Formats: sequence, C-alpha cells, structure tokens
Amino acid sequence: MKRVKIVLSLVIMGFIAVVCWQNSGFIMDHRPFKIITYQSPDIYNGVLLLGAFLVGLLIAYIYSLGERFKSRKRIKDLTARLDACNSRVAELERRSSANSREVQATDNRQG
Repeated sequence: MKRVKIVLSLVIMGFIAVVCWQNSGFIMDHRPFKIITYQSPDIYNGVLLLGAFLVGLLIAYIYSLGERFKSRKRIKDLTARLDACNSRVAELERRSSANSREVQATDNRQG
C-alpha cells in the first residue's frame, strides 16, 4: 500500500508539472492585482494562482474547525460513557464471581 501511495503521488506531481510546463507562458506573465482601490505592482500569475489556492485552503480549514470541535466533544462524551460501562461490567463480573464462589461453597457443604 505504501508503494501505491508513492506511485500515485509521483503521478499527480508529474501531471501538475506537465500542466505547469505547458502553460508556462501564462504562469510567468506579469499583471497587476487590484482590490477595490488598491493596485499592486506587477505580480506573476503563478503567484496569484498560488495565493488563491492558499486562501482557499485557509477558508476550508476555518470552515472545518467547528466540525472538529464538535467531533472532539462527542469523542470525549462517548469515551466517558464507555468508561462508565466498562466499570459497570467489571462490577457485575465481580458480583458474578462472588456469587459463583458462594454457590460452589454451598454445593461443597451439601455434597
């Protein structure tokens, strides 16, 4: 499985390299970046694409934070319930073994 991941990663990186090589003229082109009234000096299109990708990653990360916190809380609650159930099982097993010893002792006395 590890080799499959390595090969798949290499194939994806190779595909990205081919796309970048074929579009190198566009990626290396200079353009100003304008937001409302601010206009930056000329920036490579590749830098703008990379920036847009990183902003997208940041937005996706922030969006997923709420779900992570909910999941972490749910895991803590379920772990606490599991611990309570395990302690209850251990208590019932102790009672069961104590009862079985009492039954064996009474059988030995009667027999």
